[in-house]
Parts: sequence; C-alpha cells; structure tokens
Amino acid sequence: ARQSGHPPAESMPDRAARMGLICDVLVLVNALIGSPQELRQRVGLRGEFLRLQFLSVLSYLHRQNHADIARQVEVFETELQSDNGEIALLSDEGKSALPGRGEQPSGIDGVVPLSSASAAQGSLVLPRSSALGGGGGGGGVGGGG
Repeated sequence: ARQSGHPPAESMPDRAARMGLICDVLVLVNALIGSPQELRQRVGLRGEFLRLQFLSVLSYLHRQNHADIARQVEVFETELQSDNGEIALLSDEGKSALPGRGEQPSGIDGVVPLSSASAAQGSLVLPRSSALGGGGGGGGVGGGG
C-alpha cells in the first residue's frame, strides 16, 4: 500500500516510455516545421510554436539528459539557425514579407543555442538580431503572424 501524501515514484520503464513519447513528438514537430520547401512557410510554422513558448519546453527537455531528446532539440536549433542564415541573405523587402516580421513571442528576449556550453545552464539563446524577428536589422524567424 502507498503512503498517503507521497506520489508514487516513477519506474524506469514508465520514464523510458514517457521520454520515448516526448522524443516522437519532437520528431513530429521538427518534421512539420522542416517539411515545407519555402522559407516563408517554415518561418510561419516555427513562429506558431514559438508563440506557444516552445523554447521554454525545449530548454526544460534538454535538461532531462536524454540523448534522443537532446538530438531532436539540436535538430530544432540547427534548422532555426539555417533558416536565420537564409533570412540574413534576403533583401529588406524579402524579410518584411516573412510572417511575424517585427513580432516577438512574449517572455522570450532571444534564444541561446542548447547544444553549446550554455546548455549546461539550460538556457536557449540566439542573438536577438538574428532570431525571433526582434530588434533592428535581424531576420523574422519566430514571432509568426
């Protein structure tokens, strides 16, 4: 019998199953965002996730020290950086045509790479000028609209 007031300890098989499910969801999210050929569509889809505070979720998941989840977080980050690189090459007119240009999800100042040394602190950061469409001169990734 269980003592009242204490939640049951999570068994290893339960944790493994939960982490496997989370990893599968991350694979799906990465596939959804990465599937469009057009940059504009990818930026719009990613922006929807960013508005839902997805970066906070990724930061939390990255701290769980699960190799498959960390790999999917890194895929998200790599694709974001790749799209930011494409955005940097666009003309101002091309940038302004992207969804969410100038918007920024509430509560996110910028994003820090999870796979870098800063991952040890669990932060998620990219330079403000190149991420999330905030600040001057940067690309319009995130923010969607």
